[in-house]
Amino acid sequence: MTTPARKVGIREVAALAGVSSGTVSHYLNHPDRVSAEKAARIERAVETLGFVPNSSARQLRLGRSDAIAFLAPDVSNPYFSTIAEGVERRASEAGLTVFIANSHADRDREDAYLRMFGQHRVRGLLVASFEPIEERLAGLRARGTPSVLLRRPGRGSAQPSVAVDDVLGGRLA
Repeated sequence: MTTPARKVGIREVAALAGVSSGTVSHYLNHPDRVSAEKAARIERAVETLGFVPNSSARQLRLGRSDAIAFLAPDVSNPYFSTIAEGVERRASEAGLTVFIANSHADRDREDAYLRMFGQHRVRGLLVASFEPIEERLAGLRARGTPSVLLRRPGRGSAQPSVAVDDVLGGRLA
């Protein structure tokens, strides 16, 4: 049985590049703060060593992740898949990752996803629930995770929502 390879950290990258660990950290988090010459040395060291930044450690340090979540009752439905595609495209442009979750119109499954999103400290939630969910989202909002309800208006002003006015749409059609 072989032993797993040791994970390469910022210190090893810094040593190979001939810079400080802080400079490597700046390169990873704020590349505009690092000179082109140092950035090139760090990039070569990263490639040589096969360094992969630890997003869990970064998330722990910052207290939030670089992810948002989209929860829908059925992402195979063209309505929701179109929304998911748009969410993913815009999030990618903003440097964010998207968790796309399918509740299958199951309250227990929906609640499990909401717990998981809270544990992962997602930056925000887009939720298209099959039933009223505002009270469950209020707990996440109280802990600092904003949410937007899709497809139906929120019951109060505390819950932002984006909804289609089907009656007006029918009249206009």
